[in-house]
Amino acid sequence: MSVVQVLIALVLVSPLWRKFWKWWPQLNNWIYPDLNGEWDVELTSNWPRIDALLKTANGELPQLDFRQGNPSLLPAMGSYKMKAEITQSWSTFEIQLWNPGQIGPIKESRTLLVEPFRKNEGRRHGLAYIFEQRNDTEEIGDNDAFCGAAWIELDRNDPKVLCGKMWTNRMWERGMNTAAKLTFRRAMKKK
Repeated sequence: MSVVQVLIALVLVSPLWRKFWKWWPQLNNWIYPDLNGEWDVELTSNWPRIDALLKTANGELPQLDFRQGNPSLLPAMGSYKMKAEITQSWSTFEIQLWNPGQIGPIKESRTLLVEPFRKNEGRRHGLAYIFEQRNDTEEIGDNDAFCGAAWIELDRNDPKVLCGKMWTNRMWERGMNTAAKLTFRRAMKKK
């Protein structure tokens, strides 16, 4: 192995590569961004609309046409504040997400598979991933663990924001799959 090969391997395998990204921020755009660190996550879920649809079917709420009715009459989406930790190296990616306030049923999720993709032809740098989620739920027929997938991309105007959508197989047998909009914002470092 030559000295050059050893140096390249040392830079790519060790955390040293992150220093290069700090020294030359253009590498975030040219190669791939350094996404390591803690993120504040807002999850905007369709669950309140699924719940309203069920209550409408049971006669607990007035009839509402979810397909063609006035969108302003639809129930508000559910909003949850979460935290995430992204761990990235040259060979692995991992995302852990948790609910620090324990508001709502979402407890935590972890990635099973993460596939980063590079910017090209109208697409921005981003991540496609499959995750396993755990919920604290006492609803009959609800799943306390299920899988889902997400697609998030760097925001066009702010490299400290990732945006996208997710969907799950939660209660799929009952036709009640959940979906959500995701917004990851890089957490401010505490001094």
